Amino acid sequence: MQDAARLESGIRISIGSGQYSVHYVQLLDGFSVEPVRGGLLDRLLGREHRMERRAVALERQLNGGVDFLSSVNNYFQSVMAEHRENKTSNKILMEKINSCLFRPDSNHFSCPESFLTCPITLDTPETGVFMRNSRGAEICSLYDKDALVQLVETGGAHPLSREPITESMIMRKDECHFDTKREAFCCK
Repeated sequence: MQDAARLESGIRISIGSGQYSVHYVQLLDGFSVEPVRGGLLDRLLGREHRMERRAVALERQLNGGVDFLSSVNNYFQSVMAEHRENKTSNKILMEKINSCLFRPDSNHFSCPESFLTCPITLDTPETGVFMRNSRGAEICSLYDKDALVQLVETGGAHPLSREPITESMIMRKDECHFDTKREAFCCK
């Protein structure tokens, strides 16, 4: 029955004197069962109430012990928990970015001005922040604060490594220095 419901947009089955419509909901990887309402005779004989109970019992059988409404509720709770978790980690990341901001000036660094270019904007930022080129990298690059904040807020990946941007990638100005041999900013 599960395979048939997955393949079709919905199937109709008979149990006793009642008919039921079974639908597979791919998003939840679960099944919804609805009684096919009869006429006046079903209402007069009280069959509709029994059919509702049978529909819920069939949903539990098809969904591993959980009825469809509980599956929907569990799905939305997990989505909300994931959203709260992402919001919390983004807040921590934004706090780290804001605590590491500085105004880049070529007079403060022993490097050509071309090394003060943000990989996103391809320009020297007014307000910048250093970020490692990947999670464990010793080399870091200077980023424009607004471009980096927009990237974090939209859930974008690191522009160079394509990894998720983490708090440990953000570096304070005093944690980076320009290495003339490597011609790059390096973490101290």
